[in-house]
Amino acid sequence: MGLFSFRKPPARVNSSGSVPHTADLLYPAVLPAFSEIAAGEHRDPRAVFYTIRFMDPQRSRPFTPDVLDASDFGSKAEVRRVLVRRGFVQNADAGHTLSVLYTKDAMKELLRKRGLSVGGTKEQQAARLLADGFRISPSRRLLELTASGSALIAAHGVNLSEAIRRATLALKEPDYPGAVAAYRDYDSRWGYVHPSGKTHTIFASYDVPFRRLDFLAGYPMRELCNSEDFRRTLRACLIAGLMRGEQERTELAFRFKEVCQEQIVCPGIVGLFTMDDFDGSTAAAMREAMEQNVAADSDFTLEYYISHVLYLSRRA
Repeated sequence: MGLFSFRKPPARVNSSGSVPHTADLLYPAVLPAFSEIAAGEHRDPRAVFYTIRFMDPQRSRPFTPDVLDASDFGSKAEVRRVLVRRGFVQNADAGHTLSVLYTKDAMKELLRKRGLSVGGTKEQQAARLLADGFRISPSRRLLELTASGSALIAAHGVNLSEAIRRATLALKEPDYPGAVAAYRDYDSRWGYVHPSGKTHTIFASYDVPFRRLDFLAGYPMRELCNSEDFRRTLRACLIAGLMRGEQERTELAFRFKEVCQEQIVCPGIVGLFTMDDFDGSTAAAMREAMEQNVAADSDFTLEYYISHVLYLSRRA
């Protein structure tokens, strides 16, 4: 929640040992080293994907090599070489590059210096400059995703969503080995060991306290006026999130709605939070904002409630 504090948690809830005390349930299997998957000119694309993993193909624009993650490769130049060779990125169209590098006013100034018309869109201005012999320095050339690069990112997104879905549904049973199997299947396609020894894996990169998993498995969620299926699904979603190190409420709410369409009903959601750390007027304004958010969109209720339960699990 950030700005908000929470009311004192109730007595600790015990899940009666439903969560196994087994490190194998929380940590990845042995993964290949970067050097192994780099062999054969990166025919295995997982490390190549890692360099462009943050890009959104739907909103992609020409970009500089600086945005690539070169942590495995050692240099931006090497990343660029591999990505271009594999066909996941290409040099951006010269006109697109000009449109990104220069503002419209800067473009007009270049046109005036060449005695050219300054009218039209940036794309038309760029075309006019290029037709007149203007050249972009090779060091300033931008890159863009190819159809193959966009497809690689999309394939990862599908595999990630499916792994999370499988893990969440397994944990409803509860089938912890089934959840681990779903995550390890994802790792078999996308996980590997960085040259430094750091493991790129879907599993949490820190020690997951057993008490938090145990608390989430047994928390009754009596604040909710929802079905038991809703409660079991939300518990499973939060445990699946903790196993992969995810504790961001918006992301967890999004993943929950992928497997459960029932809307949350929590009449006392605002009362779960306390504003004691703020003065009267600030606290009143914050409470009013929460009430307005909850009234406007049930997604806020779900996100607030997720924050509340995660807070309780940290205090367990």
